[in-house]
This record gives sequence, C-alpha cells and structure tokens, in this order.
Amino acid sequence: MSTPSATGSPDTGGTALVVEVATGCTVVDVDVVVVSVDPADPHEVATTTNATRHWMRALGLLLFITRVYTMLVAELRTFLRGTMSATLSDHDAIRQVAARYARGVDRLDGDLMKSAYWPEATDDHGVFVGNAMAFCDRVIDSHQRFTGTMHCVMNHAIEVNGSTASGEIYNVTYVFRTDNGVDHIDTWFGRYLDQYENRNGEWRIIERICVHENTTSQSIDTHMPIDAAKFRHGSIDRGTATPLGY
Repeated sequence: MSTPSATGSPDTGGTALVVEVATGCTVVDVDVVVVSVDPADPHEVATTTNATRHWMRALGLLLFITRVYTMLVAELRTFLRGTMSATLSDHDAIRQVAARYARGVDRLDGDLMKSAYWPEATDDHGVFVGNAMAFCDRVIDSHQRFTGTMHCVMNHAIEVNGSTASGEIYNVTYVFRTDNGVDHIDTWFGRYLDQYENRNGEWRIIERICVHENTTSQSIDTHMPIDAAKFRHGSIDRGTATPLGY
C-alpha cells in the first residue's frame, strides 16, 4: 500500500486538502484521505479478468435459461388451459344431450327427444330394440297414459376419445299414473350405457342401452299438506313444445 502525499494547502474554506495519490491521481475538494492499492501482478490481473469473463458468461447463460424456462412454462400453462377448456366443453355438450332426451320424454316433445340421437342411432330399451327415431315415436305415444313423468339424470361418467365418447348415466325415473281413481308412483332405477359421436362440432347419441336395476310401485294415500292448486302444474306444458324456461 502507498501512502498518499499531501500537496498544496487548505482551500478557502479551510476544510479540504488537495491530495495527490502516488499513482498520479488527483482528488480535489474532499475531506477524506484516499489510499490507493499498488498495481497488481500483470499475470494475476489477466487471470482475474478471465475468471470474471467466465462468470459473466455463466451468469448471462443462466439468465437466458431462466427466461426460456419462464416462457416455456407460460406456454405450457396456456396449452393445458386450452386443452382442459376443450375437454370440459365436450363433457358439457354431452350432458346437454342427456338433458334434452330427459326433457323431451317428460314434456312429450318428440322433436326434442330425437335431437339427442343421430338419425341412424340405435336404442335398446328392453321392450324395444331398434332405431332411435322409432323408439322416440313409441315413447311419446305410450307415455300419454301417464299423468306425468320425471326422468332424473344422476351420475354421468364420460370418456372422450377424439370425435367419439362413451358414457354411463345413473337414472331414476318417477312415473305418475291414476288407476281407478287411485294415484300411483312407479319408480325406475337404472343406467344408460351410451356411445356418442361428434359430427361437425355437435355431439349426439349413436347407441344407447338401458340397464334395469330395480323398480318400485306404490299407491298415494296422502299428499303433502300444501295448497297444491296454487302452483303451476306439470301437465300444462306436456305435449305443447313449450320452450325451455317457460
């Protein structure tokens, strides 16, 4: 280390000393003595410089990799979100198919019921096995004798594979009828085993099998203690092709 030699005299304020470092640097208007390190060995300086350059390159490479990684993660998240959205859309569309079928049966709306199937679709309902369009006509005709029906879609498992899909629906159906002045409720417990196809962005049933699990039947001796006459009754929009929500 070299000790700086003071030259000159205090400035006009009497507070700063002009200092001249041994290396030739001149510091003006400071009130701190500056100490300068002697020049290092040239070889040591070169080694230090090279090491610094290597570290800078490594740091630059690390920053570049970090940026690339961040961009890739963002792109992957966007892709996954898009894929998930597409999958959810398929599932929702297929569930709408099941809902159209159920509403079509209960409202005795043959066109709505048929809109759940492709024209050449098949339906195996035990007492009927054949073309789905013919099945819909049969159901609309045979259900006229009931005072009302409620086809309830329960669990609906779906597996999508491109433009085709498979599904299983748990179904509970309530059938209301009157025989000889006595009201009855028949309850069906079963499942629908479905195959679906997507054509031009639209999902419909191409094959359905109705599985029987159990049934119950009971007469209705008493009703809930409410003034049911004040409510709108389900029979009002059966067979009237009333739009959804009206």
